Amino acid sequence: MDNFQYYDPLINFLLIVISCLIIVFLTELKDFYRKNYKLLIFFTFSIVIILCIRFSTSLSEGLIWDLRDIPLVFGTIYGGPLVGAGLYAVTVLYRLSLGGLGIYTTIFGNGAEVLAAILLFKSYHSLSFRKKFLTGTGLTLISPLITGVTGLFLVQLTTELVIVWLFDFSLTLISSMVVMLVILLLTRSLQYKEKTLVAEKNEMVAHLSASINHELKNPLTTVFGFLQLLQQTEQDAQKKQYIEISISELERAKSLISNYLAFAKPHSEKVENLNLKDQLHYVLQVVKPLANQHSITLESDLEDCEIWADKQGLQQAFMNFLLNSIEAAALVPAGGKISVTSFIFNRKVKLCIEDNGVGMDKEQISRLGQPYFTTKGQSGTGLGLMVSYSIIKNLGGEVTVESSINKGTTFTIELPLAESDQ
Repeated sequence: MDNFQYYDPLINFLLIVISCLIIVFLTELKDFYRKNYKLLIFFTFSIVIILCIRFSTSLSEGLIWDLRDIPLVFGTIYGGPLVGAGLYAVTVLYRLSLGGLGIYTTIFGNGAEVLAAILLFKSYHSLSFRKKFLTGTGLTLISPLITGVTGLFLVQLTTELVIVWLFDFSLTLISSMVVMLVILLLTRSLQYKEKTLVAEKNEMVAHLSASINHELKNPLTTVFGFLQLLQQTEQDAQKKQYIEISISELERAKSLISNYLAFAKPHSEKVENLNLKDQLHYVLQVVKPLANQHSITLESDLEDCEIWADKQGLQQAFMNFLLNSIEAAALVPAGGKISVTSFIFNRKVKLCIEDNGVGMDKEQISRLGQPYFTTKGQSGTGLGLMVSYSIIKNLGGEVTVESSINKGTTFTIELPLAESDQ
């Protein structure tokens, strides 16, 4: 133990805090850095891991102690399996360059915690605040525990060495708890901020809807009526074509206004007991000509069940979901395909609308249903899905989306059954 040296714990802890802030910063700007997000996570935490090992404590006979476990685990959790594998390779290679018996604890200890982090990667982000805290902290302690157990067989234990190990293990635990808590609190604060912005947008749309209803709907209805009269009496073919175009555009404007109004006043007094299969058949018949026009195959397998809903609102919601699927499937060169299925599960009816269209990435999926967000560029307003989400929510239902780029999208709509069908 003559060559025993304590590393400066503040240096390691400072490095960990910096990495913690980097995680939050990169997560907040994930949309901007979407293409290079994982690469930035990898390079950032590779540097932090190397510096943690560089400023380490020499225990005995090639064994060292540091806080590399924290950036290694958190980098895997927030960067994904490939980033975790890369960080593990960097850790092993750099530790190998230093030599000593510690390379074995690095290979097995760090390997075990990275493997555990990879296995928990998907489920971790859906955990509660408390479970995320306990899971993240627990993962960082796997390697230190393995190091302590390995030390029983590789080195001669002394009182001083045991005290050092206990001190460093405690420091790892405390540092991990502090960093995990900071990450979760900052992330939750950013999520609250995002929800507040969405709520403000929704309120703005609601106020705008009321204004549109008062200022535009009545004049448009009047103009629409006079144009229809002109269309019936006009003999000139070219003028008649102009009138038809004007009526078509007015209908589109009225449709946009209806979408605004549906969002501003989603609740309806016309709630009734409806057969879901009949309603879906009706909507499918309405959109079938458009699907045929784009050479899209429509398939359905629907189960008989009844729900409580507003007939017009329900049809509008399903129509919007199907129109989005048709627009996505229409871009498939080999021919699009849309499958609509429904089944009863756990006192609810699940409706799946699946297409083989262009698909969406995770960022686009997370923003579906938000005001003014659309994947259609200049040709879309985002109002259709916003209204559909609002209608389903007010019926006590839920919409989930699964999608992959160039593979397709599946909208799953859950609605509570009427009491007689439960």
